[in-house]
Amino acid sequence: MKKNKIFIILGIVVIGLFFTFVRSPKSYYMQFSCFLGKAAACEELANMYYYRREIYRRGVLFQNYEKAARLYEIACDGGNSEGCNKLGRMYDFGSGIEQNDEEAARYYRIACDGEIRCSYFLNICYSHPNLIECINENERLFSLCSDGNTDACVQLGINKSSNRNYEEAVQAYRLACDGENMEGCYRLGLMYSLGFGVEQNDEEAARFYQIACDGGECNACRNFGIRFYIRCFQTTCNNGNSNSCFGLGNMYQFGHDIEQNDEEAARFYRLACDYNSNYCGLMRNFCGSHPDLAGCSNE
Repeated sequence: MKKNKIFIILGIVVIGLFFTFVRSPKSYYMQFSCFLGKAAACEELANMYYYRREIYRRGVLFQNYEKAARLYEIACDGGNSEGCNKLGRMYDFGSGIEQNDEEAARYYRIACDGEIRCSYFLNICYSHPNLIECINENERLFSLCSDGNTDACVQLGINKSSNRNYEEAVQAYRLACDGENMEGCYRLGLMYSLGFGVEQNDEEAARFYQIACDGGECNACRNFGIRFYIRCFQTTCNNGNSNSCFGLGNMYQFGHDIEQNDEEAARFYRLACDYNSNYCGLMRNFCGSHPDLAGCSNE
């Protein structure tokens, strides 16, 4: 009986040492959670295999792209968009699996989950416009645009322009501008300025730039001088546009088109964070380097 107790104790010690020095307990927890159907856990476990993170210690096991890809797929099937996105990147760059543009586009599209603008998907379609997913996307955008979705019209115009189908791009931008989408007006002005899809006409370009600038599309204001560009950012920031606040903070931080001023940078980064929590991490990074600024006093 005494021997049995000794063996039991030794067994517990050996298991404890295994967990402590060889394998990370976190990987076991993630594996169990993934088995229970938690897609986020599958994605995190895939990250461990992909990035050599916390699966085994002391170099016992390194990257395993095959397992990472399989786990990203499980995560994606479970509705985890980040898993879809990362699997798309593996196919896009051939990271541990055979490179496949069609599969990359398919998973990027799933990751977008219906969004009109999604960077990885747009990038691959820009480089490979004839992929099935990209063709289907243009058909979807055309349908949305026809139903009055002006953001879809703008994106359709961008896609058509990247494929050098400038006349159709102009049509899409015009529909967007007619629907009071200021980016559409700005891009229509660009087409007139460059003579893409329409006869080059500086007067028409200026007219559409003015419409866009008056409507708060600050890129259009730049055509009238940097003073108008900055004023547009200030106006739209004061009206609650977090992107404009962040843009001003960035301009003041690095002295782009304006005198460098860390105090003003902190103030506008703070406003961007107040309007949109996605900017708070960037603000904290800045304030970590400038803790004495007034705009960073709460960090």
